[in-house]
Amino acid sequence: MVRVQGRIDARWVLVAWPAAQVVFAMLWVGAVVTLAVPGHFGIHSLSEVVSCLRVLSHGASPRVEAISGGVLAVVTGAAIVRAVTIAVRSAVRMRGAREEYLQSLRLVGARSERYPDVWWLADGRPMAFCLPGKDAGIAATTGLQAALSGEELDAVVAHERAHRRQRHHTVVLAARALGRAFPLIPLFSRAGREVAGLVEQAADARAAQLVGARAVCSALGTLARSGPVAGPVGVLSISDSSSVGPRLSRLDSGHRCRSRRHHVGAAAAVAGVVAVPTTLAASGVVAAMVIAMCV
Repeated sequence: MVRVQGRIDARWVLVAWPAAQVVFAMLWVGAVVTLAVPGHFGIHSLSEVVSCLRVLSHGASPRVEAISGGVLAVVTGAAIVRAVTIAVRSAVRMRGAREEYLQSLRLVGARSERYPDVWWLADGRPMAFCLPGKDAGIAATTGLQAALSGEELDAVVAHERAHRRQRHHTVVLAARALGRAFPLIPLFSRAGREVAGLVEQAADARAAQLVGARAVCSALGTLARSGPVAGPVGVLSISDSSSVGPRLSRLDSGHRCRSRRHHVGAAAAVAGVVAVPTTLAASGVVAAMVIAMCV
């Protein structure tokens, strides 16, 4: 995932990560159920010839495997409950922070005719960020107006609007909650960090479609040269300079993201992430059933 995602449109990769996690969860649950069910769906009642297959597919006695399956089921259920609890608590905190930020913006922010959905704050630091929530606001500073040209400002606002429209806060929240609940599984533990960078790249891609990749690259370069600026906790901001390198690299190859051939290839890659593990697992089950029937 990490090696390949740099060559695929970030918006497709954002689909691939949760798709891979869902497939992994399905296979994991299937494995736990297979261990926990007595007789492993009847495989242990087959003839002695099929016992060779049983030895290859099961490394312990049926009783030990059933106990192991029960223990894993309990552990899996506890991890799922933990993931849901973390996600709910994070969502509640995010909603509270959003209301607090909105109240502050209404008190000290100003609106403009050019960007009616943006709150402008009197601050010399160049910064823009999107608050969590579907109808949440976008905030930017007067320092951003002074540092960027009109086209670059359009790119920044388009970037933040993409965060809001595509609900990137929720995507990042879910990825981080799963990572905390399943810290020993790289597919989950690394997703939070990877998804946080991918949502910025996806918002860049949307802004590049609307304004042009050159304006987005220019705005990113200006903000990176201005130095790191810490925005409010829990917001998504184009001002985040920690991932400027990969973002500029992806924008530089943005001609692929606009081609039909690229989208077809990206869709095939995402489908492969879902289909290949499922097909392998299903093939193993079908092969076992065919052998059992023949014997």
